[in-house]
Amino acid sequence: MRTALLARSLLLVLLSSAAMLLAACSDDDTTSPPDPCPCESPWSVVELPADLPDGMLSAIALYHNSSAAVGSGLDGSGILLENSSRGWRRVEIPELQSASIWDVTIGGGMLMALVAIPHVIVSHFAIGGGLLIAVTETLAVKRGDWEMRELARRSSLVLILVSTVFGAISGVGIWVVAGLISPGAISALIHTYVWGWAIEWVFFILEIVAALVYYTTWDKISKGAHVLVGWLYFVGAYLSLVIINGIITFMLTPGRWLDTHAFWDGFFNPTYFPALLLRTGICAMMATAFLVFAAQKADPGAKPRLIRYLGWWMVAGALISYAGYRWWEAALPDTVLGLFRGDSPVLPTLAATRSLTLWALTAALVLAAVVLVARPRYGRAVAAIAVMVAAFLFFGSYERLREGVRKPFLIHSHLFSNGLLVSDIERINEEGMVAHSGWVAASVDDG
Repeated sequence: MRTALLARSLLLVLLSSAAMLLAACSDDDTTSPPDPCPCESPWSVVELPADLPDGMLSAIALYHNSSAAVGSGLDGSGILLENSSRGWRRVEIPELQSASIWDVTIGGGMLMALVAIPHVIVSHFAIGGGLLIAVTETLAVKRGDWEMRELARRSSLVLILVSTVFGAISGVGIWVVAGLISPGAISALIHTYVWGWAIEWVFFILEIVAALVYYTTWDKISKGAHVLVGWLYFVGAYLSLVIINGIITFMLTPGRWLDTHAFWDGFFNPTYFPALLLRTGICAMMATAFLVFAAQKADPGAKPRLIRYLGWWMVAGALISYAGYRWWEAALPDTVLGLFRGDSPVLPTLAATRSLTLWALTAALVLAAVVLVARPRYGRAVAAIAVMVAAFLFFGSYERLREGVRKPFLIHSHLFSNGLLVSDIERINEEGMVAHSGWVAASVDDG
């Protein structure tokens, strides 16, 4: 029982503190802070209240100018104290028998990555695939090229299965996971861009309906009408990207929105157009990475020609992506660039991620140019897998870099990753974390 109560107390401190420093310490003298922990950060020297019940002080959590102490009394009850500019005070610990706290062993960030990265790969394929298929069928009808039209037909099946099934399910998963991990950020994005989300969902409905109509009407409607449906699908898919890109880039570079809170100031932020160009190139790369497998079933005589055709799409996509990436970097604030650029980056792991991103893009470009364009007869399944892995590695590394440079914010300079608003920090330092926590009830008794 005593161990369970102590565990509950520790959990409450972790949930109510943005930054934590925990150590296992024990001291019979509970009127002084515990011995320093064997860690780099020194303990703050503070004096605990004289009326602290006899027991054992177990840990301290530090946050800016506030600190909290947690321990266990001789009767097995949990003890939780908070110190702010007003001094020490006892905090009541509520019973948690009926409470349910969602936690993930691997961490919320890793869970989000496992759900989000496959989704963004598929969603960008859905956009780029729509363009590639529409252009392919348009050219096939114009030239009377039966093999090229069959490539578009086979590709449409891949588009339906991958994008409208897996893409839709994983998209819902992102909303669920993000809502559990960062409800404050989701609330801010919904309230700021409610009409943006509404418009995006309209485009998504157009995209799904057009995709289903396109696949089910092969040879059932005129070729011209069928091509039109394909282009309608692409328009709906790409406009979804136009909307989502504004919201995603807003989280990293909110720009003038921090002062005006105006919809368009946040939407057309400093990295909006660079990221849109970058993601347009990525869409072409993802489309080629998937559809080169559809070309494997083509007639042997037409297969090299179709693979070379797809290879040019991959080359063009890689070049556009590189241009967009360089533009994106140039648009980042110096404070963000300092995290992963320069001779001494603040976060070396992000610098390594940047290098991986550029090397993977280079590998995808070289493989496409050599295997798909110059020597299309070598464009077998193994070569197609190598191109796909390089393209996926580039995209995944970029997403890791984009998410990493935003830390410690969810919305840069507005909302911290722990859900605290930047505007609330001064008040929290004055009144203490516990006074603003939904997990504990603070008493009015100041220390």
